[in-house]
Amino acid sequence: MALETEFEIAFVTEMISDPADARLGHVLTLLPDAIVASHRDFNIITTSVFAADAIEAGVRAARSIAASGIRVQRTYQDLVSRQDIADRSDVTRQGVGLWVRGERFTDTPFPAPISLVSSGIWLWGDVVNWGRSLNLEWASDEPNFPSLDDHNRLDLMISSGIEHVTVTTHLDIAGVVFEQYGRSTEFVDEDYYQMSYALAS
Repeated sequence: MALETEFEIAFVTEMISDPADARLGHVLTLLPDAIVASHRDFNIITTSVFAADAIEAGVRAARSIAASGIRVQRTYQDLVSRQDIADRSDVTRQGVGLWVRGERFTDTPFPAPISLVSSGIWLWGDVVNWGRSLNLEWASDEPNFPSLDDHNRLDLMISSGIEHVTVTTHLDIAGVVFEQYGRSTEFVDEDYYQMSYALAS
C-alpha cells in the first residue's frame, strides 16, 4: 500500500447561502477538517485529506462533497502574489523579489508563475515545494497541494461526473488511467505508480 500523506485541496461549489443548510453539516461529517467560505455566487470548500497522491485526495474529497448533495463545479487553485508569498513565508516582499529574479538560491530556481498578471501569480503548492527543496523552515509545516496538472485532471473528472469515479492504487506500475463512461485516457508517469479511475459500482 502506498504511503498516505496530507493534502490540502479546495473546490468551487454551488452557492449555499444558509449556514444552517443540512448539506453543509453532512460535508463536515464526511470531511471534519473542511472550511466553507462564501464568495458572492459560489462557495469555496477547503479540506485536508490523507491519500497516496493529490488525485486520490481530490477524488475522495470531491465525492464526499457531492455525496452531501452539493454540486462541485471545479477545483480552486490557491494562487498567490508576491505579497501573499511574503506574508505566508514571513519574509519581506523585497526578499520574495530576490527569489523570483534568481538573486538568491541561484542553484534552485524559483518556480515559474502561472500567470504574469500583477507581476506574476504562483500556485502556492509550487512555492511550498520550492521552499521544501531548500529546507526553508516556513515550508516544512505546510501540507502537500495539487500541482497544475493535478488540478487539470481533477477538473476533467469533475466535469465528467465525479460521483461515478472510484480510485485504486497499484504500486510499481507506470501510467495513470482514467476511465469514464466508456472512454479511457492514459496519463503516463513512469517514476511513480498507477492510479486507476473507474465507474463506481
